[in-house]
Amino acid sequence: MKFRSLGVVAVALVATSAATAQTVYSNGPIVTHPGSGYLGADASALELTSGTFGFTANSAALPAPGFRVADDFTVPCGQTWTINSIKGFGYQTLTSAPATLPPTSTLNGGNYRIWDGPPNQAGSNIIHDFTGSNQFVSSSFTNIFRTSNTPVNGGTRPIFDVVMQGNGITLAAGTYWLDYALSATVSGGPFVPSISANAPIAPVGNAVQFLPTAVAGLAPGYWSILVQGPVQVGIPFEIDYSVTLSNCWDFTISQPLGGFPNPTLLINSGGAPGAVYFNAITLTAGNFPNGYFYGLDIPFTDILAEASLGPPFFGVLDANGQASLSVVLPPGFTVYYVGLEIDPVTLTVKNVSGPKTYTTI
Repeated sequence: MKFRSLGVVAVALVATSAATAQTVYSNGPIVTHPGSGYLGADASALELTSGTFGFTANSAALPAPGFRVADDFTVPCGQTWTINSIKGFGYQTLTSAPATLPPTSTLNGGNYRIWDGPPNQAGSNIIHDFTGSNQFVSSSFTNIFRTSNTPVNGGTRPIFDVVMQGNGITLAAGTYWLDYALSATVSGGPFVPSISANAPIAPVGNAVQFLPTAVAGLAPGYWSILVQGPVQVGIPFEIDYSVTLSNCWDFTISQPLGGFPNPTLLINSGGAPGAVYFNAITLTAGNFPNGYFYGLDIPFTDILAEASLGPPFFGVLDANGQASLSVVLPPGFTVYYVGLEIDPVTLTVKNVSGPKTYTTI
């Protein structure tokens, strides 16, 4: 968050919230055939036309870079998460199936980092990095075997979870990327299966894999995880977190009734009744979304002018914590904007929505 002034209003982030119970986020299931796997366990069957059982995510040489996998997750508006633990999933291909269940886990390590954007996209940053040491807490059998699609009772790929320390990380509302790798007591892998709840067709996702060296003509770096055709898929993980709730403040510009000449709606919502809102809007992209004013590169003279004009730029939220205005804008009209909720007594910014962009149709 950047510290800026709005006329005579001091801008500082103030949050009012209440803690709720601990909960778990799952990035997606991997069971395709409950109870139909080896010795009555669950099966995670391979996609119909794919020969890829899983994706290497090997950090055996900590902290040296190895193969890694990453996928995104979202902290919803109005929530702040404190991470208690992170759970990854992996397997190794055994020479023979275990005689009984549960098999002993062969996984003994894991590490992770969290990005503020896609790891394969310029401008994304690592905001929490725990790759320099083993974050391992425990590992156990998930009662799932990764198998071929026919038959689905293979027993040489038992999937284990790896619980890693949460390190007290706090994440405000937004979309993040968990990037993790595992290590094992024996050679081979570990491999992470794709999310595959509806085999034989792979569900669409957007996970990526880090290649530390050139592989199959691909240069070192992050590449999309692909199966079937190819289809980009997701990878599984769980986040155990405690959540703190606050107002779900949002400022949106949209055309729910269609394009011109239907009105464009400017709506503030989720604020405190009687709070002050300020919507900074500019037509200049500048270095959006990394400008000086909460992500906008807006001329300061425009900020002062908008603050003096009243709605839709400046006003007071109604009894429902909302404010809305409709205007008619021509098609192809691009605006860049950010909305602030301001405490009317302390004159401090409580919540920020944006920066965002919208082009009229």
